[in-house]
Amino acid sequence: MAKVTSVRTGRRQTVNRRAGTAIEKRLAEARLKLIETGTRNRLIHTPRGAKRSRALAITGNASDDVFANLVREDKPLRVLAAAEIAEIPRDGATPETPRLVTPRSGDPNGLQTSLPPELLHKRLRDMRRDAKIAEEERGVNILFLALGFLRWYEDEESDSPRAAPLILLPVYLGCDAKRSTFDLKLREDDIATNQALQERLRGDFGLALPNFEATEDWQPSRYFDAVANAIAAKRRWSIDANAIELGIYSFSKQLMMRDLEPGNWPDNALVSHPLLRGLLGGGFAAESAVPPEAVRLDEILNPADLIHVVDADSSQTRVIETVRAGHNLVVQGPPGTGKSQTITNIIAAAVHDRQTVLFVAQKMAALNVVYDRLDRVGLANICLELHSRAANKRLVAERLDCTLQAAAGSPATDETARIAARDCLNHAAPRLHAQIGDTAMTPYRALSIQIAAARRGFTPDARLVEEAALWTGKEFAEKARLIERLADLTESIGALNSHVYVGVRRRCALQPADFQRQIPKLQALAGKTAALAAYATMVTNYFGLPPDPTLAGVKTLIAIFRAISNLPPGVENIAAKFATFLSPRRAAEAIAPGPKWLEQQAPYLHTFHPAAWAGLAAELRAPLAQGAPFWLARAGKAYRKAAVSLASLLSVPLPGGRPTGSRSSKRSSRARRCAANSPPRLGSWRAF
Repeated sequence: MAKVTSVRTGRRQTVNRRAGTAIEKRLAEARLKLIETGTRNRLIHTPRGAKRSRALAITGNASDDVFANLVREDKPLRVLAAAEIAEIPRDGATPETPRLVTPRSGDPNGLQTSLPPELLHKRLRDMRRDAKIAEEERGVNILFLALGFLRWYEDEESDSPRAAPLILLPVYLGCDAKRSTFDLKLREDDIATNQALQERLRGDFGLALPNFEATEDWQPSRYFDAVANAIAAKRRWSIDANAIELGIYSFSKQLMMRDLEPGNWPDNALVSHPLLRGLLGGGFAAESAVPPEAVRLDEILNPADLIHVVDADSSQTRVIETVRAGHNLVVQGPPGTGKSQTITNIIAAAVHDRQTVLFVAQKMAALNVVYDRLDRVGLANICLELHSRAANKRLVAERLDCTLQAAAGSPATDETARIAARDCLNHAAPRLHAQIGDTAMTPYRALSIQIAAARRGFTPDARLVEEAALWTGKEFAEKARLIERLADLTESIGALNSHVYVGVRRRCALQPADFQRQIPKLQALAGKTAALAAYATMVTNYFGLPPDPTLAGVKTLIAIFRAISNLPPGVENIAAKFATFLSPRRAAEAIAPGPKWLEQQAPYLHTFHPAAWAGLAAELRAPLAQGAPFWLARAGKAYRKAAVSLASLLSVPLPGGRPTGSRSSKRSSRARRCAANSPPRLGSWRAF
């Protein structure tokens, strides 16, 4: 017997384990840390009836009836609100006109609750969301329907009763969005007893709760009777057999605890496993890298021996081949470095080598990433999902059958072509890193410099590239040093174009007498420059423009006044509007159709009266179009009225007046038809 302190429960517990090796002791300690036997665990104490509880109490249903409907008959049960519950037909058919009835106690087709509809729907939506998130992220189900509760006390003096579930049914909560109803269905998982409660009662009270094996005629009431016999010595303890509650319970740590029990492994396989002995015992012996770090992979690996179903670089290939050689290793790297690709290739290579792989991850997303990669390359049949919604007995059996029926083999590949491609790439790699003449520059470095420049928006001049091809390594280093010096000077005193002496070329060749002769000219130039700056400032202030007393600002003012002087008379208001327009681009887009409209209008200026360009031509098009194809329609009032209106808009006489069948009459009809069927134009005449 050994005494071990449980930090989680805050009390001394007695753990029965035989004196064994250090590894067995560490396994026992790990198992004790995994199991949560304190009252914070909902499996130890479920706060039934709490106002802020996320669980849902079921009232008015018997445990045996619920078990029979969910387990034996595999029937979904609807969760019913406390009032205004729609009638559920006995035969499972949907009623044409649902009616509101008073809730009945013990309805075999539903689970009765004490919550009103609004609060019930909110509670169920929250529970369904939490269960879905846990399943998507961790691949485990946490939603269970608890049947029967044990009412117990921590000691004889305690006045705080505890409630612990006894039977837990794994369930799935389905939602009918159209009817705003929720149905509870049994998942194809194993029915569980409360292992955490078993450990707590065995460690604190020396009580052993019975296990059960559900047979065809088994009922929960039989298990409750067996539990009652086990706790008969506790006078205040009792069992509420028909207490039912839908809640969130987690069994992941209990399952891990069971896996770490050496007795659950045949032939002492857990304790004797070399990997476990290395982790918990004396560690691992030093191993040389496989392949060696100093050796190029292409010199020792044949492309035909590599099993890469997705792309892999040299570092990933080293990891894959190290695993295939049977060595242990840890691979670390930030996101995006290809760890999922490496795992995908390791699994494919292991299956190719007739090995089995168990791939585990903390998050379900990591499992899905690797599975999706294997599925895309046609290796989905080698995968069997053990922790997902699809991991039920029927689907697992179907997946195994599909894998066994799949044809074995590998796609034919041209190994000669793969070797030739590898040799070609290997031949190009040294040339990229070979020095170009005496330049001390390699193609790889030259391309890297140009790529870095392109990322900053700078394109090297072609003449500079040609000149740089003739530089020696010493010249390149000297020019790089001068450029760095120029960059430092530019940062300290400003850009070259803004320097006061920019453009001065012969300042060193001037004699003292030359300086004396230039002084009056420079003084006069300075005076004129100051006067020009003052005048430009006055002009900008007068017109309300931002002041810019520089040469560039003066050039801008000159361009503005030249543009204004070229404006035609009468457009001053329009120009003022565009000058203050907030979006010049939109103004330019609005002006652009104007010249095009004038160009299309020009051929018809002598034909149409000026008032025609502002008229409503769309009203004339319909009657003219009706009379164009048929001469009898032209006798109608609408056509004649439209023809008169058209004649009033023309500067030339409207063709017509000749006898029917004459050449002039035909031209008149043709003109009307052309006017009626001509394509749309810009401006007011777009209807024609």
